[in-house]
Amino acid sequence: MAKRPSPAQRPSLQEVLAFPFQGDDWQGKFGIGIGLLLLSFFIPFLPAVFVYGYVVEVMGVTIAAGKPALPVWQEWGRLFRDGGKALGVGLVYLLPGLAVLTFGCCFYFAATFGLALQDVNTAATPDDSFGFVILGAMAVLFLSMSVGSLLVILGAIPLPVAAGSLAATSEFGAAFRLGYLLRLMRANPMGFFAAWVVYAGINALAYALSLVLYYTLVLACLLPFLLLPIVYYAVLVGAAEFGLAYRQAQAKLTV
Repeated sequence: MAKRPSPAQRPSLQEVLAFPFQGDDWQGKFGIGIGLLLLSFFIPFLPAVFVYGYVVEVMGVTIAAGKPALPVWQEWGRLFRDGGKALGVGLVYLLPGLAVLTFGCCFYFAATFGLALQDVNTAATPDDSFGFVILGAMAVLFLSMSVGSLLVILGAIPLPVAAGSLAATSEFGAAFRLGYLLRLMRANPMGFFAAWVVYAGINALAYALSLVLYYTLVLACLLPFLLLPIVYYAVLVGAAEFGLAYRQAQAKLTV
């Protein structure tokens, strides 16, 4: 039996970056996730829930063992439940920002569409009030984008820690024990920050690649399918990095 790693130890970044391509039948495990994400283009939402559940399991394995690994795709009912819980947690944390963004966009389009429809029905030429309404709608839009983006960022900061609590306990309510989550973040702030850097760095590379592919024209139509493996890889590595940071934070709280 392999020796359980000390909570103070963690795999190197190179090991974390390589883990999705290691282990028994990693090709099949990696391919199933990509296949489900691809299927979500044709069956919205449902296949991706299983992927979210699998990512929660990857994080849970990492927290428990101190080393990331790709588990076997099994117990699909549990994966679906865990994926639904993960979606619920993400929605709660991001909902305030998303609500503000949605309100601003809806207000802007409703105002501009309403004015255009009124002018068509009355066959009137735009007057000064038209400009004031448009400026007001644009002001609401930009304000909502600023406030909404800030709220999304503020909600995203504790989200991986909340997901870690969900992965570690399988309890939905554990993701909202804000006092405990705050203590975890304070116990290992640099660990969580480093995990964000790794996750954001992989996504930045994916974005740069998407720009290159977009301007090739020939490959532009295949862009979503070519990026799926990178996006899935980024999520797996992110789950592992945040899981390791969560494990280190737990260890520091118990010292």
